[in-house]
Amino acid sequence: MTKLNTVSIAIANEIYGFGHLKRMVVLNNYLNKNNINNDIICFTNTRKKLKKNIFKINCASINNLVSIIENKTVFFDISNSKFLSTKIYRDLIINLKRTKFRPIFFDSLDKKMLNSINYLDRNNIVVSPYFLKKIDYKYYQNTNFFIGPEYFLSNKIYKNTNQKKILKKIFISCGGLDKTNKTSQIAKTICEEDNNFEISIIIGPYFSKKNIERVNNLKKYHKIKIYKNINNITKISKLCDLAIVSSGLTKYEMLFSKINLAVFCEDKNQLKINKYFMKKKFSYDLSTFKNNIELKKKIKKLFVNYIKIYKEINHNREKKYNMTFKFNKIIDSLKKLN
Repeated sequence: MTKLNTVSIAIANEIYGFGHLKRMVVLNNYLNKNNINNDIICFTNTRKKLKKNIFKINCASINNLVSIIENKTVFFDISNSKFLSTKIYRDLIINLKRTKFRPIFFDSLDKKMLNSINYLDRNNIVVSPYFLKKIDYKYYQNTNFFIGPEYFLSNKIYKNTNQKKILKKIFISCGGLDKTNKTSQIAKTICEEDNNFEISIIIGPYFSKKNIERVNNLKKYHKIKIYKNINNITKISKLCDLAIVSSGLTKYEMLFSKINLAVFCEDKNQLKINKYFMKKKFSYDLSTFKNNIELKKKIKKLFVNYIKIYKEINHNREKKYNMTFKFNKIIDSLKKLN
C-alpha cells in the first residue's frame, strides 16, 4: 500500500497567536505514528524560534507552496479573522483554486473561511473540535463536517488525581504567548487574596522577556513553581486542584483532564468564541476583567464559594458529558477523498 503524503499549513505570530501551529505539530506526530508522511509549512513573520522541521513562508512564496501541495492531502489551520482579511490569504485561495489537492480545514466555522471552501469547489473535510453553534449544512454540499470536542487533537491527557475539596494548589496557563500579560496579573491577585496557595505557572514558548521577568519577581515572595516550554501541561496540572486558563486550546485539555476549571478571556474576540463553551457550564466563568479590582472580586467569589461551585459544575459534567475521541474517523475519511 502506498504511503499517504500530506502537508499541514498553519499561521503563527504575535497577532494570530501560536495555537494553530501547536495543533499542526500535534497532528504531525499523530500522522507519523499512523504511517502517514507530513510536512508543516507556516505563514509567519515572527522572530521567535520555531521547531526545525517547520518551513516558514511569506507572500512571495505562494507559487512555491502550490507546487509543494500538488496532488497531496493538505491540512489547513489558518482560520483567524485577521489573517482571513489579508491580501496573502486572498492570493492563496485564488492559487489554490487552480491546484489539484485534497483539503482538510481546521478550526472555527468563520463565514469567510466557509465561502472560500465553497469557492474551491471540491470534496473537502472541515474539522471544528469545539462546542459551537449549529450551522445549516445544506449550503455546503461538498463538505464533510466533523464538529465537537471529540475530534480535538492533543498530546496524551493526564487525568487529574487531586480531587480534594480543600483548595491548596492552583495551576495557571495563559497559552503560548500571553500577549496581555495575564499570567503575572492573575498570580499576583491570588497571592494578595491568600498567600498560602501553591501556584504552578506555565511559561509559554513565546512569552516576552518582560512578561517572564514579572512572573519571576513574584516567585521571590510567594509559593510559586515556574515551568518553561512544557510539551504536555497536563503532567503538571494533574497534581493541582484548580486550573485557571485562558480561552484557547488549553481549556479543552483541562476539561478532558477533569480538573476543576476556571476560564478567562483576553479580549472580546475570545469572549465571542468562548460563548458556546460557557453555555455547557463545565467551568467557572471569569470572563474578561478590565482591571485588578474587577479581577480581585471574581477571584474572591471563586475562593469563598469554591466547594459549592465545583460540586455543581462536576455534577453537570458527569450528567452531560461522556466523551470518546474519534479523530480516527477523520483519517478514514481523508483516504476516501477524490
